[in-house]
Amino acid sequence: MASVRGAHLVGSLTYPDAESAMIAAAENLGGLLRRIPDGEPGDRFHWIMFQPDVLARAEGIERVGDEPIMIGHLDGRPLRIADGVDAADIRLPELGCAPRA
Repeated sequence: MASVRGAHLVGSLTYPDAESAMIAAAENLGGLLRRIPDGEPGDRFHWIMFQPDVLARAEGIERVGDEPIMIGHLDGRPLRIADGVDAADIRLPELGCAPRA
């Protein structure tokens, strides 16, 4: 039988904030982890689902469809480059990953 030598956590942990996620990871897997993630709390609860809301603020990017597809409080509709817009001219907003980590 193989022995467990380590663990690697990838993705969201279902805790309300980073502190709770880190405490749970440390208490349950601490000796097996080299790094402890923040659990992707808040708008990052579903990996990168908060990104369409951020990207949709860029001039020249628009939502596909008229009705929102709500996933929690986030609109999950796909995005597209608006007609007549050159992708090279689009300036993306701050994506918000680093400040939320």
